[in-house]
Amino acid sequence: GGEGGEEGGEHHARANSELPHSLRPRYGSLHLRGIENHAITASEVLNEKAVKVINRVQNKLTGRDFNPDTVLSIEEQVDKLIRQATSKENLSQSYVGWCPFW
Repeated sequence: GGEGGEEGGEHHARANSELPHSLRPRYGSLHLRGIENHAITASEVLNEKAVKVINRVQNKLTGRDFNPDTVLSIEEQVDKLIRQATSKENLSQSYVGWCPFW
């Protein structure tokens, strides 16, 4: 590439090094290929993830974690979580490397 491409690459490398590895653009992504019209900036990815996390926590706190259209009481939420945690189907999918039985 030309000088402009190198400068842009250096800028993106610096910006990407400040992000957690899981949020950095991968080689071959739209951003790294230079298709700027469709590129998502690192801060947009981070903001999108933060909004999803906040919404998930809000749903948990308001009893809407299992179904956003149905509000469960605390007792109903606890009962559902216990049933999920003790279901044979879910337990059979546990991977020993996660140490789920400790």
